[in-house]
Amino acid sequence: MEDKVVVKRKRFGDYPIRFTSCDKELFEKLRLKRLELAKKTKVAPFIVFTNTSLNDMVRVLPQTSAEFLTVEGVGKYRLEHYGDAMMATIKDYLNEKNLKAVS
Repeated sequence: MEDKVVVKRKRFGDYPIRFTSCDKELFEKLRLKRLELAKKTKVAPFIVFTNTSLNDMVRVLPQTSAEFLTVEGVGKYRLEHYGDAMMATIKDYLNEKNLKAVS
């Protein structure tokens, strides 16, 4: 029997609404990464992640697997197949802008 990780997911509407120019820039980088992953796996981009999921990634800025699982629309499959690439994109963006994620 495998160990199960229990993660309390926040609903997308639980986050404060904010969308700055930095948020738009990160969203665009995540959208391009989603497109790259979709082409690689030969599926439509919305199958990889929806725009709602990308918006939630911008808000949450997940740095760990546990944090990534709290993103709207993310489960074990998406974490295993796409999580590292998306978290690397977020980390690169934060480093590029000299920002830190707030827990």
